[in-house]
Amino acid sequence: MSANPDPKTIMVLAGEPSGEKHVSFVIREIRKLHPDWQFYGMGGDLMQQEGCELLFHVNQTSFMGFAEVVKHLPVILDMKKTLIGTLDSRKPDLVLLVDYPGFNLRFAEEAQKRGIPVFYFISPQIWAWGKGRLKDIQRLITKMLVILPFEKKLYDAAGVDCEFTGHPLTEQIALPITKSEFFQAHHLNESVPLVSLLPGSRVQEIKSLLPLMIEAVDLLRREGKIQAVVAGVRFVDSGLYDLAVKAGIPVIFDETHSVMSFAQQAVVASGTATLETALCGTPLTVVYKTSWPTYFIGRYLVNLKWISLVNIISDEEVVPELIQHEANPLSVRKSILRFMDPAIRSQTMDKISRLRSLLSEKSASKSAANSVISFLTSKS
Repeated sequence: MSANPDPKTIMVLAGEPSGEKHVSFVIREIRKLHPDWQFYGMGGDLMQQEGCELLFHVNQTSFMGFAEVVKHLPVILDMKKTLIGTLDSRKPDLVLLVDYPGFNLRFAEEAQKRGIPVFYFISPQIWAWGKGRLKDIQRLITKMLVILPFEKKLYDAAGVDCEFTGHPLTEQIALPITKSEFFQAHHLNESVPLVSLLPGSRVQEIKSLLPLMIEAVDLLRREGKIQAVVAGVRFVDSGLYDLAVKAGIPVIFDETHSVMSFAQQAVVASGTATLETALCGTPLTVVYKTSWPTYFIGRYLVNLKWISLVNIISDEEVVPELIQHEANPLSVRKSILRFMDPAIRSQTMDKISRLRSLLSEKSASKSAANSVISFLTSKS
C-alpha cells in the first residue's frame, strides 16, 4: 500500500446491481494499492462500502423493458445532466463504465468530447445483438475489459484495445457451510438425489416457469427418486412461491450458491444463473419461456445457436436447452432422468469443469484493477 503524490480520481458508472457488485471488487483491488485515489459516480451499497461516493443509486436506475425506460425517461435525463455536470466540475482522470450500455455508451460520448479516457468493464453483448454499437465502441472507448474469452477475438478483429480479465463470478462463489450442514438445516435426506429449481428472479419468469418445474419433479418426488428445493428471491412477492410450499418443496432464500452447489442437478431459468450453476460444478437443464411475440422478435434480432452462456462460451451443447414449447413438464422430467445416468453426469461435469478453468484463469477484479492502474500511472 502506497500513497501516490498525484492521487487519481475515477468516475464509475454502474446502473444495475450485478454490475455494481462486480466493479466493487475492482475498486477494492485498486484501493489496496492506492488508498488515496478517489471514486465517485453511479452504483450501489457495495461500491459505497469500498469508498465510492454515490451521486445516484442503482435503485434509481434498474429499469426493465422499454415501457419502464419510457416511464422513467425524465429521471434518466436528469441523472445524465447531473453526471455530465460532474465531468465538468470534477474532471476525473478516467471514466470506468460497467455494462448498462444504453446509458453508458451515450455517456462515453460526453467523456470523449472532454478528452477524458474511458474504460469499459463488462462489454455490451455485441455478439448476440447490437453489432451496430461496435463502431461507437471503436470511436469512444479507450480500453474494453471483457469477461468472456470469445469477446476479445471480436474486439481484436475490430481494432479495439481489449483485455480478457477472467469472469468475476468465479471469484464470488463461496460456500459458508458444508453439504451435510445444508441438508440438515433444511431437513433434506443426503441419500436421495437433490434437484434444485431456479425459476429466475423476475415476476413473469417465476409465474411462467415455477409451475412447470414443480409439475416436472412431482412424479419423481412421489416415486422417491429425487427431492427438490426452490431458490427464492426476497425482492418479489413471497406468494409467488405458494405453489412450491403447497407441494411440500422447501423454498430457500439467501443461499443460492449452496442451492446450486449441493444439488445433484438443477433446472434453471435462462440467464446468468445458468453460468453460476455450471461454475458451482452442477449439471443443469436450461428452460426459457416467454410470450410468442417476444420470442419471435428475439429470434429475429439475435443470431445465436444457443441461449445459455454455458453453451455459448463452450461453443457446443454442454447442457440441454428447453425453449418455448419444449419448456414443458414432460421434457424437463426427461432431462432430469437423463442426468441421473452416471456416465452422462460425469461427461457433463468434465465439460463444465473445463469451462470454469477457462473463465478463472485470471482474477477478474485484479486484472481489471491492474489495467486501470497501469494506464493512469503511465500518464503521470
